[in-house]
Amino acid sequence: MPLSALLFDLDGTLLDTNDQHARAWQRALDHLGYRVPAGRILLEIGKGSDRVVPMLVGEQAEERHGPELRDAHSEAYRKIVEEEEEVRVFPQAEALIETARERGLETALVTASNADDLERVLDRAGADVTDLVDAVVTGDDAEKSKPAPDPVQAAVDKLNAAPGQCAMVGDTPYDALAARRAGVVGLGVRTGAHPPEALHRAGMRATYEDPVALRSAFDDAAHRAAPGQKPLTEAHLKDLMQEALDEAWAGLSESELPIGSVVTGGAGRIAGRGHNRARATGSRVSHAEMMALADAASSNGAPFDEEGAVLVSTVEPCTMCLGAAMEAGVDTVVYALRAEPNGGAERVTPPEHGVFPRVIGGVRAGGSRMLLRRWADRHPDDAFAGRLLDEA
Repeated sequence: MPLSALLFDLDGTLLDTNDQHARAWQRALDHLGYRVPAGRILLEIGKGSDRVVPMLVGEQAEERHGPELRDAHSEAYRKIVEEEEEVRVFPQAEALIETARERGLETALVTASNADDLERVLDRAGADVTDLVDAVVTGDDAEKSKPAPDPVQAAVDKLNAAPGQCAMVGDTPYDALAARRAGVVGLGVRTGAHPPEALHRAGMRATYEDPVALRSAFDDAAHRAAPGQKPLTEAHLKDLMQEALDEAWAGLSESELPIGSVVTGGAGRIAGRGHNRARATGSRVSHAEMMALADAASSNGAPFDEEGAVLVSTVEPCTMCLGAAMEAGVDTVVYALRAEPNGGAERVTPPEHGVFPRVIGGVRAGGSRMLLRRWADRHPDDAFAGRLLDEA
């Protein structure tokens, strides 16, 4: 199976605790004189507590009362789950993890809770989740919380996995964004406060009613998350990026901005190649990715007839190129060097119908940086190359 690991969010995904978190935040806010409707609070559940406060009451309130509000939330949440209410495990949530393990997948739990709170809520729920998974990531393990990629990346690292072989199950757009930014495919469960449209817009590749439905459709979900025949291991992506770097060298030898690209089908065979040809063609749309996509399409569209096509570029594709990749049905986009603010990964939104490609960055970034530095030495007035090198 091309998929090797499945990550799970906790609150709202395995445990029915989102409402309890919202009530705890409301008590904490009320205590300090902030009046925020419960429904508004509920929409922020799923982010780390460092992000919840400024989103609900603003940056000035965060500066004045942020730590106090977070402490008050933690105390209120402990009181709710220990003294006032039961903690419910969603039906078949634990069985879903067991199904993943039966399919040979490694598993990880990814939560913003600290280790003590996690132990407390699982004990109260009577759930053995931490015993079922291979790795646990808490809020203590990541510098930034969701929707930043840090918690998801920490889980991938703990499993010693490749992001291209991982998927994550979650109930909020913040799970989707964190997974997407870490190069991990998101699978949504509609057990939280967000409608399926919001999950899709954030990048969830597919959504399911609840853990029961996901478990019932497990093999189909795993295929959606990783439809290609060739596993996207770190070694395979490095090999493909070297091919793209060779194309970039060819472009440099032709006095073109050294960006190269290749396209493969789901079986991993290269079907299209290209490098930047803007100078030769006089066209600003002759980007490396567009050349590679056109080259692949000229072979009777063969790579796009296979599920799991991959586009590899030595620089993060722009909005035009990423949009073209989506139109072509590319499953995964891999790049070496980030291209903020020109890059499309954060600027392109998933289509209303269809899926947003998995995007994996940072593969052989040093090779791309070296080529661009050579270009910049010859063309010191090239602002685009200068920005890329400054960011790198």
